[in-house]
Amino acid sequence: MSDLPKGWEVIALKEIVSSVKGKKPKILTDVKTNNTVPYIDIKAFEKREIRQYADIHSLNIACKEDVLVVWDGARSGLVGIGQEGAIGSTILAIKPFCISSQYLYHFLQTKYEYINTNHRGTGIPHVDPEVFWNIEFPIAPLNEQRRIVAKLERLLHRVDACKERLEKIPAILKRFRQSVLAAACTGKLTEDWRKKHNIADDRCDLSLQDVGIVSGGITKNSKRKQLPLQVPYLRVANVYENELRLEDMRNIGVTQTEFERTLLHKDDLLIVEGNGSIEQIGRVALWNGSIHPCLHQNHLIKFRVSKKTISRYVLFWLMSPIGRELLVEAAVSTAGLHSLSISKIGKLPIKIPPLPEQHEIVRRVDALFKKADEIEARYKKAKAFVDKLSQSILAKAFRGELVPQDPNDEPASELLKRVKEERVAREVKIETEKRKKRKEKFLIK
Repeated sequence: MSDLPKGWEVIALKEIVSSVKGKKPKILTDVKTNNTVPYIDIKAFEKREIRQYADIHSLNIACKEDVLVVWDGARSGLVGIGQEGAIGSTILAIKPFCISSQYLYHFLQTKYEYINTNHRGTGIPHVDPEVFWNIEFPIAPLNEQRRIVAKLERLLHRVDACKERLEKIPAILKRFRQSVLAAACTGKLTEDWRKKHNIADDRCDLSLQDVGIVSGGITKNSKRKQLPLQVPYLRVANVYENELRLEDMRNIGVTQTEFERTLLHKDDLLIVEGNGSIEQIGRVALWNGSIHPCLHQNHLIKFRVSKKTISRYVLFWLMSPIGRELLVEAAVSTAGLHSLSISKIGKLPIKIPPLPEQHEIVRRVDALFKKADEIEARYKKAKAFVDKLSQSILAKAFRGELVPQDPNDEPASELLKRVKEERVAREVKIETEKRKKRKEKFLIK
């Protein structure tokens, strides 16, 4: 920190704050009473949701100016401010001497990753006191601290507003894709195309087994390692909604008969047969033929279409709100696991339009999905930029680059003198209180 502006100083964090650790309450209740205060646990700290209240007499109390630090757990090093109540057992409250609390809070925001990754403890992580208290703290003149905090509050508020707007985009895109699929499967998407070509709505009510072959996959067992024919195969972990994840591929031993029965052809549909989540049951993807040969396990049901049906049309049908509803209705739930069967998949209803209209539906859905994918790519790029923006602004603030310096400001060296005086006065006060308590205890005896 040698490049700090003139008038700034650097000091170890332990030199400019007092601290108090939270404790477990003797009384904890869901209802607020006259003798209780909000209990600041992790959820209250992160979400500002007060769920419980603790007795006021047995705990350390935080005021709004205290900077709170998560001391224990996976989120150790996370900081907050502006909360009043009983300090939870995993929280530390720190109070700066003569320094702006908001200034300290924003500085510690820049140190979260450093504190969190340099923890101690092998099971539950804890903030390492040696790391935390020896953090170098850049102190600006007090007036400049106020200007920095004011500028930070304005900028970070804008960043948060931008994040909030960006977070709505995935849900909007999901609704858009679902509305496209719904229109595709009800005939609305190609209504103008039929009118233009003077074609009636000739969709046939069939089942999947009428337009293709449904089959199961390979059952995994320990004996398969001994078989000489070892082939790559797809598992449930490789198949997501309209997406294949092939980074983690494995081989399985099969007989020649099993190989021929479960060999995947390009454009085969793969349907997840079982899942603990009803939202994930029946998720479906199209095999792209990128690995050959490739087989599939029994927890993936394969569907191969006939020549009069397009695989991508069936894919879109199963992904649509109609298809999802049919899959969920067909699923059987046992001991928390939702499952489908080959016969149930085969009996699923499907409306099949003439082949030319299927082609047009697929073309239009692909075109609209491509637009949605382009928007999603731009959203991810914008999100990645905005996610880094807060830290970039904070880093700039504590390099002295966010607001201009004022030569009339009292230098931080003078502020440090008052910090030292206040720290000494506090230590004297604490020692005096300790002596008083010891004396009272002696007199009682």
